[in-house]
Amino acid sequence: MPKYRFRNLSLNINGSIFKTRKYTPDVLINENWDYLRSLGFDAQIIPLPGHTYGSIGILSDGVLYCGDAFTAMWGKPDITPHAVNIEMMKETVKTILKIDPKWLACGHGAPLKMDEAKPVIREYLGL
Repeated sequence: MPKYRFRNLSLNINGSIFKTRKYTPDVLINENWDYLRSLGFDAQIIPLPGHTYGSIGILSDGVLYCGDAFTAMWGKPDITPHAVNIEMMKETVKTILKIDPKWLACGHGAPLKMDEAKPVIREYLGL
């Protein structure tokens, strides 16, 4: 758990330095989590805030495409090193545990089996 405390502290510094220009999104989900199904896709949008406030994942066929909500950089599963909101990040990894997909497709690193991610998530949450 100490490595996560250091990350959380560094986020207070990093979060104040990195800013993004305002933009207008092409599509607003507005809590319409079945939006992809309405377009004919067999997939569900899952809110995964924490890395960014609007982070989402896509769940389809046992795979959670989770973007930067989780990572497998350097060949090992880990909690994303940057989050705009630590409490949201904790809720997001709880959501990932609850969904329990077969696979996680992360924004960084190769896809990994959920069984490889579970111990890391549990350690992060102190379970």
